[in-house]
Amino acid sequence: MHDKMLRMYLEAAIGSAGDLHEEQRQQLLMSLDSVRANPAQAQLVEMNAALESAGRLADLMPVMLIN
Repeated sequence: MHDKMLRMYLEAAIGSAGDLHEEQRQQLLMSLDSVRANPAQAQLVEMNAALESAGRLADLMPVMLIN
């Protein structure tokens, strides 16, 4: 799953890079199959997202108590 998310991110970044020629873009897109995500780094990104989401949910607690 982490590999797929990394590839999608890189594909979007390659597609939106204005300084690449079409040949360079195609070559980079073809090389995405060999890209692998670092599991520890991917876990860190997921944990940061979870903590951020938990903080947003905690902000809703006073609203839930009032209602």
